[in-house]
Amino acid sequence: MASIAQRLAAAIGLMEARATPEETAWAARRFLEAVASQQPLIVVIDDLQWAEPAMLDLVDHIATWTLDAPILLIGLAREELLDARPAWGGGKRSTTTITLEPLNETESGDLVANLIGGTQLPGSVRDRIVAASEGNPLFVEELLGMLIDEGVLVAEDGHWKPVRDLAQLSVPPTINALLAARLDGLPSLERAVLERGAVEGKVFHRGAVSELGAEAERRELPLQLLALTRKELLRPDRSDFAGEEAYRFRHLLIRDAAYQAMPKATRAELHARFADWLVRVSGDRLAEYEEIIAYHLEQAYLYRTELGPPDMAAAELAEAAARRLANAGNRARLRRDMHAASNLLDRALRLLDARDADRPRILAYVGDVLWEAADYSEAERVLSEAVDLARELGDERWAARAELTLLELRNSSQHLEMADVEPRLQSLTAELARLEDEDGRREAVEFAAFQLFALGRAAKARELLETIMTEGADPSRSRGLFSSVLYWGPTPATEGIAMIQAILDRSGPEPYIEHLMFRGLGALHGLTGSFERARDLLERSRLRGLELGMRFRAEGVKGHFLGPTERLAGNLERAAELMREAYKSMSAAGDQAFASTTAGELALCLIELGRFDEAEPYARIATDTASSDDFVSQALFHAATGRILASRRAFEEGESHAREAIRLVDASDYVTYQGEMRLELARVLDAAGRREEAEEAVRQAIGHFEAKGATAWITRAHGWLPPASA
Repeated sequence: MASIAQRLAAAIGLMEARATPEETAWAARRFLEAVASQQPLIVVIDDLQWAEPAMLDLVDHIATWTLDAPILLIGLAREELLDARPAWGGGKRSTTTITLEPLNETESGDLVANLIGGTQLPGSVRDRIVAASEGNPLFVEELLGMLIDEGVLVAEDGHWKPVRDLAQLSVPPTINALLAARLDGLPSLERAVLERGAVEGKVFHRGAVSELGAEAERRELPLQLLALTRKELLRPDRSDFAGEEAYRFRHLLIRDAAYQAMPKATRAELHARFADWLVRVSGDRLAEYEEIIAYHLEQAYLYRTELGPPDMAAAELAEAAARRLANAGNRARLRRDMHAASNLLDRALRLLDARDADRPRILAYVGDVLWEAADYSEAERVLSEAVDLARELGDERWAARAELTLLELRNSSQHLEMADVEPRLQSLTAELARLEDEDGRREAVEFAAFQLFALGRAAKARELLETIMTEGADPSRSRGLFSSVLYWGPTPATEGIAMIQAILDRSGPEPYIEHLMFRGLGALHGLTGSFERARDLLERSRLRGLELGMRFRAEGVKGHFLGPTERLAGNLERAAELMREAYKSMSAAGDQAFASTTAGELALCLIELGRFDEAEPYARIATDTASSDDFVSQALFHAATGRILASRRAFEEGESHAREAIRLVDASDYVTYQGEMRLELARVLDAAGRREEAEEAVRQAIGHFEAKGATAWITRAHGWLPPASA
């Protein structure tokens, strides 16, 4: 044992003596065997990837030549250890390799909690760290440490709070250095494969890497991919294309490190070449990949501009990227994903010359998106710019299309008179038909259907919409108006429910369709007294609208559907709250057409709560901000005013207003409103002591509700007069 001790002491510098590596290995093994002879021994060596070759030889010697001693030798290391000792991956006697999989979300969250002790961390911050680390415990620790060290997370009253948005987390320098060192240690061909794959993204295809590589790299590509997979830098993944192999970077930060290692000029070239490859392999699925193709063209252009003034080649890249961004943005607009549409279309505009021939088209799309987002003033500015530029460039089609959208916007925000809208709408419809622009012509017909509906001719509007919806093109917008027509028009509630449900069953889970159809479906269920079902559908419709960036329509759900449904259910305070919120949002955005109706509905709700003075300003808003042919807003004004005057014992004048409300709705086919206005008259007559006339008004109201199948209104109608009169 003395000989063993001397050699080990010499190896660790405790005494002046020389020992060969073989002698040191022998001494270390014999020492461990001696200890193990007393009881089983576990030896743990951490971070073996950093060990010098002599240390690795020592471990190898112990593992190979220890035969009978009960020793468990555990070596902990990252995957790069196998670069130095590939045979350690398997094949040794009495050895096994255990690869640790990434932590799952729960485990990563537990690690974050343990690292910060008992101090609470906001769930959103924890989730962001967990997502960015992708299950790597080292990355969890380094990301959390960086946020604290840089003052992004600060402790306050026993909680950690972020001081800025964490949507984009930078990579800690320690991780960057670690990954860069590992990639630098790879053979050049393997490193080149990672760099080419990184251009496509975290998941890439073998064909793309082959396309982007040199001839010599292509011949060796299968071997390099196999080596990188064995080293746990890559993993096989599901391919998007038939006949193609796909691979995934083990961690996104590995992909980022490989990408950042390339010069910007190389990145620019490879992005452009990858876009060409993706165009070729996508085939008839080109539209599906157009946004990705646009991104790579855009990146190629941006890197070129960072290297110097744009030349002709850079301008061509910008133009190609803009065209594809515009196409992808329009598809997002048509499916009413307004967040995506806004992002894509804005990027397209930034890439195009100020007088590019395609600019009016893109501006028209952007104007529509802004309108849906309830940014009325900016929408008007952009659409006006589109009209002017299209006319300057001689683009008749997009001058007409942009003007049509501008007319629709102004009809909403300014509440134009029908006499002002109709002639120009007819002219634009004829112009778009002459230009053989079927999409534009269909949009004009949809607007005409809306005008019919707004004038109270719901049955005619339904006929026109049904014609559009059978033409085979995308009928999404028509379906949205269709659900409203079924709710307010003469179609019986149960029939309307069945028709909307059939559309939903055919379309499947499409967020935009659900947003549009759930609102009509929910409101119709409310008419039949199924209030829980109605609330669920209407709230889902509102949330779908917000998720899609359609704030204008989401507020409409609140003011025109959910609020009135809660009023019908007898939840008057909640109804008033919803309608007041919707009115404020609509009017703040610059809307008048829909806000005026909500103001009138709110006035009646406040009157039902007995708050007549509070209701009066909203009744006045309903008439002052509405056009003279907006019969619903005007009827609501007269009904509310009649009730307010009756509360002040001005019965004759109050009755006159109530009967004017009935006259206005009777000129329409809005059956439910016809019944409701008669109930308002009944309340005025009852307040005046004219009980028999009030009872007759209630009976007439019930007749209208029965025609609609509005059982909830029938139930309420019987309760609107005292029991002796009901």
